[in-house]
Amino acid sequence: MKHLVLSILLLIEMHSFVVFCQTRQTNTTGSDLAADVPFRMKKLDANNQISSVPLHFYVHSSGCFGCNNELTDIKVWLKNADETSFNNLLTFDTYSVQAFDSLLICRSTEDIAWGMQAFDSSGYEKNSQSTIRFTSDQNIFGTHYVDITKDYWYFTLTIPAEKLNGLDDIFDIKVNFSLNMESDQQQYFRVFRQTEDIPRIQGWYRGDMHNHTMFSQNDVEYGLPLGATKVASQKIGLDWITVTDHSSDYDNYGLTMQNNWDRLGAAVQSLNTADSSFIFIRALEASINNSNDKVVHCLLYPSPADPFCYHYFLDGGGDISSTSFSVVQALANLSVYDGFAYEAHPFAENDELSFAIGGGLWNVGDTLFPANDSAFPTFGTVSCNDLSLASDVYSEDSLFLFQKGLAGAEIWNNRTSISTTDDENNPWNVEYSSSVTPFVPMDSMDTRHHYYRFIQGLDVTDFLQQRSLKIKNSFPTVKNWKHFIGAGSDAHGSFNYSNTEMTYGILGTINDNANGKISTLAYCPEGMGHHGRNILKALKNGHTILSDGPIINLGISTDGADSTNEIFIGQDTVLTPQQLINSRLVVDSYITPEFGNLTQITLTGITEDSIFTLELPLVAHQVFDLQSVLGNLFGYIPDNHYFMIRASLRATKNYGILSTLYRRPYNRFFSITNPIWIKTSMLTSADDNTIPEEIIIKPNPVYDRFLVNLPGNKNYYVKIFDMNGRLLLEEPYSNAGVDVRKLPSGLYLATFINDKNIFRKKIIVSH
Repeated sequence: MKHLVLSILLLIEMHSFVVFCQTRQTNTTGSDLAADVPFRMKKLDANNQISSVPLHFYVHSSGCFGCNNELTDIKVWLKNADETSFNNLLTFDTYSVQAFDSLLICRSTEDIAWGMQAFDSSGYEKNSQSTIRFTSDQNIFGTHYVDITKDYWYFTLTIPAEKLNGLDDIFDIKVNFSLNMESDQQQYFRVFRQTEDIPRIQGWYRGDMHNHTMFSQNDVEYGLPLGATKVASQKIGLDWITVTDHSSDYDNYGLTMQNNWDRLGAAVQSLNTADSSFIFIRALEASINNSNDKVVHCLLYPSPADPFCYHYFLDGGGDISSTSFSVVQALANLSVYDGFAYEAHPFAENDELSFAIGGGLWNVGDTLFPANDSAFPTFGTVSCNDLSLASDVYSEDSLFLFQKGLAGAEIWNNRTSISTTDDENNPWNVEYSSSVTPFVPMDSMDTRHHYYRFIQGLDVTDFLQQRSLKIKNSFPTVKNWKHFIGAGSDAHGSFNYSNTEMTYGILGTINDNANGKISTLAYCPEGMGHHGRNILKALKNGHTILSDGPIINLGISTDGADSTNEIFIGQDTVLTPQQLINSRLVVDSYITPEFGNLTQITLTGITEDSIFTLELPLVAHQVFDLQSVLGNLFGYIPDNHYFMIRASLRATKNYGILSTLYRRPYNRFFSITNPIWIKTSMLTSADDNTIPEEIIIKPNPVYDRFLVNLPGNKNYYVKIFDMNGRLLLEEPYSNAGVDVRKLPSGLYLATFINDKNIFRKKIIVSH
């Protein structure tokens, strides 16, 4: 009888050992045991001391039948990335109780309505055999553990500086979850520490406009708690995040959808108030129906005047069940609150949502763009322009070009460049096991590659910009005629890597996407504002730069100095002849050794009919005469019509002997600005092709001094530029002509300007 009782008790103790498996975010049925840690961080803090490392632990969905976790302890090991095995266990047995307790932050608290279990009641303690041990529960054999029976349980361990001494800048972490009567669960990470902070510009704040927290909860993916997300994001180098959890998930947990929305708002306000150096903004990734009744996603942002303005107004559909909200309806509801929206991953081949939820793409619906199954202007096949369907982008209201409230498109989404289909908990293969297939570089023409998707999205938005120029120039009063671009990681927790595309731990991929891998920099010269008001203003008005590390910035100085840009990214301006003469184009690039070396800086100009590019020197700070560089870019200066310019850069980092640790020989990085829209209004503008024949430079070629017979010969100014648009000589024109003896031999552009005319002639200096 005694043996029978013991057998029964043993079965009771083993009740969690069923078909449910505990693994990290792999679409599995049952609970997940997860750890996470920032993929990159600055090595030293503001006090020039080794920066602590936040290691987050999260148990998800432990409340379902048979899903509880009897967690006995957690063990953590650290090693240099070039070492093949972990030897030294991370312990805190020599710490005082108070000192150990201070390392444990972002703890779950008891919340019955949300199914949250308090970390503090777990009987946590330090000892010499584990990193942290749990003792709140005990079985008949005397084994201590914490019985996690609720849906959520989590905390963050702050690994202090002294435990990081002796580690290289690239190091590995091994986490072991020890479970009573079950197999241990392991997870592995690689952390890259940098000597310099991520590139920054004064007045610009780096953030993620598409990010998921624990308010995203479905059968495919989830996010991590806001507190842990904030700590990790700050280490990564972000200043803000728009929390864009799935509208389709708000009915999957909690009491009601509105209550969950309010709960998120309260959490955001609390965290922002406690520390405004990092800002959360409550937003939403809405599941809505396109013109073909296919589910698409849209990022809904509140009004800059009130970041907590709109109520939850969607239906929770769009995951497995359909949604009743269309694009038009969602934007109409949003406009009531003066909010604004970006299409989420809208146009590229691999942007299309899963067929399992009836997913689709945003439909352009324009006969002037290649139709579905045609080739993109760059590469790949169009699938976002079904000409038999209405447009999801254009407005039916003749007063608006694009739908009211639609500010732009998040075309850079999910930075994936290396991947594996093997171990979802050890993609770096940190112990160099022959049985694990680690990360390998993705083919750049793989439709999942982040840059492939970005370029296809840029093809569409460039077309939309050209259409907008044509409409604006023909109908000057049209509203909402700009269409900005944005970038977001779309990370679900995923501080180190992402395995949300791995299904049931069997099919799919693990990739290097992570929180902060792609950033949007928002121009906020007066700071981020209360609860991110100025961030929202920048997003709404396109005062933004997209970046995955390095930064390119573009501005126009109208007063002749380059210390301050009076016209900046996202703005439109009309320049008089005198303003055009006086203005300078300022191009700045920012890069650190983490991102390698600049390989290309490009100025792009877009008119109603054409796209032009001009390669600029690889110089960090460059100032050009505006009218000259526009002439070089377009071949002429469009007159009395809006056109647009933007800047972009590329950089390459070669890893050399560190290639094995980075799992690739090199990496490419990119940054691009939103445009500046310009309209010039000149009385006369002429170049070599249209200038009157009687206007002649003599001699040409010239070796010392030249003369020119200008109309009226009154109050002209002469400027001479090299072919890169750099101003080399500037002086009033006189009957004595222009002395060019100080200019090296070569081809130059001479510009003659007065209050009525602008003439340009090419000259050859030959000494």
